[in-house]
Amino acid sequence: LIKKLLSYAFPITLSAGMLNIGNFIDMFIVNNRLLDAGLTFTLAKTAFSQLARFKNLVVVPNTFIVSLASVLLPGIAAANAVGNKEEVKRKVNFSVKVLFTISIPCFIGLVILADPIYAILYPGRGGAELLKYGAVTVIFLGFIQVQNVIFQGLGKFYWGAGTMLVGILCKLGLNYYLVAMPDINIYGAVVSYFMNYFVPAIINHYLITKVLKYDMKIFRNAISPLGSAIAMGITIFLLNRLFILIDGSYMVESVLTIVNIVIGVIVYGVTLLLTGGVTKGDLKDMSPRLYKMVPSGIRQKMK
Repeated sequence: LIKKLLSYAFPITLSAGMLNIGNFIDMFIVNNRLLDAGLTFTLAKTAFSQLARFKNLVVVPNTFIVSLASVLLPGIAAANAVGNKEEVKRKVNFSVKVLFTISIPCFIGLVILADPIYAILYPGRGGAELLKYGAVTVIFLGFIQVQNVIFQGLGKFYWGAGTMLVGILCKLGLNYYLVAMPDINIYGAVVSYFMNYFVPAIINHYLITKVLKYDMKIFRNAISPLGSAIAMGITIFLLNRLFILIDGSYMVESVLTIVNIVIGVIVYGVTLLLTGGVTKGDLKDMSPRLYKMVPSGIRQKMK
């Protein structure tokens, strides 16, 4: 029994660890290559600090994706164990829908509100531009988490770790080459951070759809979250432009930004529910309690 537990635990732990090993690579490469790009020691340290703050913000939405994806693992494993391929397909596409439902609005929100978010969390330290360019990483980081859950549920424990190794090697090469270029420097690390997840996400998608033969309806599941997120993005962009005109203290600006985020979440949620991006069945699969929290008027209009 212990041997069996270890045979499951080790590859799962390995996959989780490889998601974060890229940060250790940055510590050893990025600083030195920034110096090679012509930055002084102080400027290099400042740029690396900005990179660390960017990564911290990008990872935040992933905590929700991990929590929801982990709920899917027992269901996929159980359906696979009894050979119910239709149920596996349903779970796979539900996981993709959950991924897009969370990651797309987070990506758009981080891009639009990068400046006020940095003003609240890191006043006077700069680095918001890194978030604007690199926030798209949220989507592919989430993809990796969901795909790893699918692999684990289907008993392919080492596939996710293998593709992550390819992403890490890609990150190594890009860090070494791009960061040392004077016109790119720290932005090269943002590109490599994105590619660290983009490359394995593409390989994983091929393995799931072409090798394991489980269709992942990417565009169909992305349309409604994208449309709802655009409506949210327009709302928070206009509110942000309005709030900029208010010359207030740090506390006032913080409150206005939080209000903007809350309004954005409400607009996104209501639009998503009314357009059928999330159905009654989806909410009940995620949490019956969550379904009951939806106002009765909206529930009646949901599909």
